[in-house]
Amino acid sequence: MNRLAEATAYYKVYDANSNEYYGITSLELPQLTKTTTDIKGSGILGTISAPIEFALDSMTATLNFRVIENNMISFLAPGKKSFVLVLLTQETDVSTLAPAYRGWRILLEGKSKSAQLGTIESGESSSSSCELEVYHLKVLENGQEVIDINKLGGIYKIGGVDYMQAINAGLESGTDVDLSAVVTATNGVLNQLQTGSNGTSLQLIVNGL
Repeated sequence: MNRLAEATAYYKVYDANSNEYYGITSLELPQLTKTTTDIKGSGILGTISAPIEFALDSMTATLNFRVIENNMISFLAPGKKSFVLVLLTQETDVSTLAPAYRGWRILLEGKSKSAQLGTIESGESSSSSCELEVYHLKVLENGQEVIDINKLGGIYKIGGVDYMQAINAGLESGTDVDLSAVVTATNGVLNQLQTGSNGTSLQLIVNGL
């Protein structure tokens, strides 16, 4: 079934105690940017900004409120903050034009970073907001885990493959870690998705490293 992804149709935001956060106008999810180091010298044309795999820069999520609320004020208290974003993205079947909705569940855990009380004007939104420094990000699509990044837990899972499993094993044993087999096997998995044939399991390869 071919579907055209169109827009976020509906969403709700909950805190760690499953209390719904009413009045949130939008939620800006973290940007996932790998830490880089500049490589230059003999045999290199110019400079390469080489990504350090599995090491991410600061991840920040922003919750935007319509007006000042107790929820955003209590957000400034110390300690772990947890939020769950549940959303449905609207899609259309390109053959029948029938609507369909894809379900997503996103967990954000971290510490409060800042709060903007906003601008006060009679009859207008204050555009208040608060920022969360994200330590743990998990994304599920239709109940299937697609991203799980836990900076303090040593987890870096993409598409169900825990790449840090091999890295942690190397750290424990002091031996080399080579993920080239996983990169090569990605072609087999992509071919499986395109043709429906059996592909190579990335997780089995990671387990074998």
